[in-house]
Amino acid sequence: MPEITPRERFINALERRAPLPGRAPHFELVFFLTMEALGKVHPSHRQYSQWDQMEERERQLHRLDMAEAFILPAQKYGQDATPMPCTRSTRRPPSISPSSSAATASGFA
Repeated sequence: MPEITPRERFINALERRAPLPGRAPHFELVFFLTMEALGKVHPSHRQYSQWDQMEERERQLHRLDMAEAFILPAQKYGQDATPMPCTRSTRRPPSISPSSSAATASGFA
């Protein structure tokens, strides 16, 4: 049997199919492990009120940093999924495109 990907394991659980061998799928939703894993503040705890004043290059660097804040802890702790912001507010910039280099390079896209 081919190795099951984290994505397949998570989808299997969401669709309530028969359990797969091995551990149950998991993801971090509440604990904001970015400080523990990366020594960085989680993007949802940052202030982006001057987002529109940044140059596109600066915004892109922030987007990549935000992507890593979600992806790297998931990789470090073996999580099967990572929640991404789905709403826009004054505290968060627009969500990260699944085609961003950090998301694609990690295999989480």
